Amino acid sequence: MKFSITALFFVFAATCLAQDQKATVFGFPLFYYTPETGYGGGLVGAYSFYLNSNDSISPPSLLQAGFSYTENKQFTFYAPVQFFWDKRNWMAGVEVGIYDYSLLYFGENESQAANGVSYDAEQVKLRGNIQRRIYKAWYAGFRLWYDRASIFFQNTDNREPTIGNSYYSPGLLISHDRRDNVFYPSCGNLVELVTQQNFGSSSFMRYRVDLRFYTPLTSKVIWANQFFVDAVGNDAPFYLMPQLGGSKRFRGFYEGKLRADNAVMFQTELRGQIYRRWGAALFTGLGNAEATFAEFKAPMKITYGGGVRFMADRKKKLNLRLDVGAGDHKPLFYLSIGEAF
Repeated sequence: MKFSITALFFVFAATCLAQDQKATVFGFPLFYYTPETGYGGGLVGAYSFYLNSNDSISPPSLLQAGFSYTENKQFTFYAPVQFFWDKRNWMAGVEVGIYDYSLLYFGENESQAANGVSYDAEQVKLRGNIQRRIYKAWYAGFRLWYDRASIFFQNTDNREPTIGNSYYSPGLLISHDRRDNVFYPSCGNLVELVTQQNFGSSSFMRYRVDLRFYTPLTSKVIWANQFFVDAVGNDAPFYLMPQLGGSKRFRGFYEGKLRADNAVMFQTELRGQIYRRWGAALFTGLGNAEATFAEFKAPMKITYGGGVRFMADRKKKLNLRLDVGAGDHKPLFYLSIGEAF
């Protein structure tokens, strides 16, 4: 579960509510404030487990869940699950998201509103994928997304949605995964190549390339790098367009601040252990979103920041993450389970 906030929040982490050698449960409450939502609060938790206790090769599976409710009566619920089984020959993921909240729309490409235009969104998101090992660390599989959205821009006089449609998006997924740990990689790499066909009120293709590399500099310091490209056809609705910003890609920019038919980003991060369960990170990123790849030009947008980590599960190396990112006028704070990439 991820939140981008404009005011510092208080977190009380209740770890190891139930823990043994095979499973871990932990959770923490969340309090925050944004101009769009007012004051809000919720709960975020995770359950790490093994599908087969006799399988010592597969990584642990992970179920996350979180919800929040604000004084403006806005609600979010998000539950992603990752599964690994059969000696890591199979892996799958399922995500369920239900949202009733406010966001800011800054426009597309270079035609951006400085402060954004507020809109309300009622969305349902379903994500599913399954992959099978085909050769050594190479996997291939299928992906299916479903998105249903009702968008209400606040300059309208009624509650009829300005935009309301649904999309079904089947696709193919190829990946190469040589990370030593899926939650906190210290060495190895991850390659993901995705192509999807989107069907709904319009039809368009989506192509994604996600490259991640991890290098240990010392026994306690890791250098992590990510190169990310996302591209769609001309008929994608704005809420399904490639975008940068948020707690994972381009921290320091409001989620969706950079939005266009094509997005390119590179981010690099130094992660290190400080004392026992506590760690820290420094990061910077370079990227932008444009209508065509030919329009990408210098200077690109730059973001930077840092954060602290608390290792809730030492054995599985699963962290609670608090980051602050800057690059677009004011710092933004992020609280999540697991690393950004």
